[in-house]
Amino acid sequence: PDELNEFTENFRMTACISILRWVVEAFEEKGAYWLISDDGRVPMSCIQFATSRCKDFIDCCLHNDIDIEGDIKIWEHDWDVFLTHHYLLTHENAKFQMQEDAFASLEAYVDTAKRMIEKMKLLWPQYGLDGTLNIWIIKPGNKCRGRGIILMNNIKQIISIVNPPVSATKTRYVVQKYIGEIFLSKFIYVFLNLI
Repeated sequence: PDELNEFTENFRMTACISILRWVVEAFEEKGAYWLISDDGRVPMSCIQFATSRCKDFIDCCLHNDIDIEGDIKIWEHDWDVFLTHHYLLTHENAKFQMQEDAFASLEAYVDTAKRMIEKMKLLWPQYGLDGTLNIWIIKPGNKCRGRGIILMNNIKQIISIVNPPVSATKTRYVVQKYIGEIFLSKFIYVFLNLI
């Protein structure tokens, strides 16, 4: 149970960081007009949600949360909605919903996201490995020699595989973070230059 809880927290934080990275990168490369649409499916509040969770993480790391009274409860449903929005943006290139002052709001969210990313770089050890897609590798842990490896990005599906409600088999799994494409390309470049 402790490992499962730790994985769940890591998965969620990785999604929060990756959505902030994705928003900043997309804004800088393609501009606000590419990110917002009249038929957009994702509310901009998901950026605020990610920023708030990163701030909570930073406060915890710096022990600034000790004297705070009344923790804000984040429900499972809130996480489900956020992870759905994360998937829509990063995997399906969905757009943000048009709203009043949408472009000014997006610019403010991007500025906040940039500042949060700089803070997270210092406290999130895997920042350099993470991409924006939040993909995880699920491997059978019983000497399968590379057979049965699955790449997944849905936490509910991952948990249903590694922790089924009724354990018909005693198969154990290893779940690890997939190295993001930016880090991987840098690794290949350095490796080829060493040869």
